[in-house]
Amino acid sequence: PGAGRICSNGKDNDCSGVIDSKEDGDGDGFKGCADCNDYDPDVNPNAYDYPADMIDNDCDGQTDEVPPPCDIAGLNTNNAQHYTKAIDLCMGVQSSAFAKLASNSARAIKQSYGTYLKPKAGPNMVVLSTGVAAAKGQPGYKAPQQGQAFTNSAAYPKVSCKKSGNVYDYTEWKLTLKVPGNASAFSFLFNFMSSEYPEWVKSKYDDKFLAILDSKKFKGNISFDSKNQCISINSAFFTVCKGCKYGDKELLGTGYESGIGGGTGWLKTTSPVTPGETITLRFVIFDEGDHILDSVVLIDDFQWELGLAKGGPSTVRPGGS
Repeated sequence: PGAGRICSNGKDNDCSGVIDSKEDGDGDGFKGCADCNDYDPDVNPNAYDYPADMIDNDCDGQTDEVPPPCDIAGLNTNNAQHYTKAIDLCMGVQSSAFAKLASNSARAIKQSYGTYLKPKAGPNMVVLSTGVAAAKGQPGYKAPQQGQAFTNSAAYPKVSCKKSGNVYDYTEWKLTLKVPGNASAFSFLFNFMSSEYPEWVKSKYDDKFLAILDSKKFKGNISFDSKNQCISINSAFFTVCKGCKYGDKELLGTGYESGIGGGTGWLKTTSPVTPGETITLRFVIFDEGDHILDSVVLIDDFQWELGLAKGGPSTVRPGGS
């Protein structure tokens, strides 16, 4: 007793009753020499090497190395695998696919959207739309208030949103992710805009953006306001618009400015997960009530979060305002 584990000599050095090479002392799923610190469940080959703690979190013999970026120039907007890279999701991706697309033009990888909206991390971000995923001056752009009536429809997603009409122009990006062994949460940024505003507030025309998680700790939509309302023109976050709290300068050049529509501005969703589990995350956008009057969402800066996650999913405005 009192001796540390030595995985290489075939003995029970710490007198635990288990030969050290066969022991998973910290319960992280890695035994013996596969785990460079069998006393710490946040250190194992499946962990994310956090570049500021002076620990070799992933047991690769290096401390605090900065991984090469995956969000790089030249990503292909027609390659579903590149969409994870565009939001800076570099670790843990098992699959990336568009489960349903209103049209190939309803998705894009962009380096800007309008005059002021740029990626929040790296050179790219993902754009999903109920119309064409393009701002003014970008190829294929069609004014959102005119709308792009695609032909697809879908069943209403099984989430706790207020349903006011049928679902049209439905696009769903589905990710299967392996949570790093030391991550207790993840976060991402998004910015939703809609031309349904202001004419159709509190009507059946209520386009939605959803982020639907299936994990051990939570199943359902994780992007909502303080009243648990899903993201739409009726959400409390919809305050970037002409005459609204934050004005509409940010919308310049998007097609949603000058009273044509509005948006939420950049918001951050965070959700707890279980280290090492496999989760699915579905980003969904659709027209509700009709095919026309388009909406769009920008998604970027996905991060695995280390440390203790408190409570359930939350969405906030960065800076707290």
